[in-house]
Amino acid sequence: MLLFNVAYPRWEFVFQPVAAAYLNLIEPWWKVLRSLALKGRRFGT
Repeated sequence: MLLFNVAYPRWEFVFQPVAAAYLNLIEPWWKVLRSLALKGRRFGT
């Protein structure tokens, strides 16, 4: 990661807390896709 940062100085890494999934903009999409993929399925365990 450090070498990438040296090679591409315009990129900035932003680390978010583990318990802050709401800050990640992809999380709502994963929720929708997961519900569509599992819709109507039943699992024994």
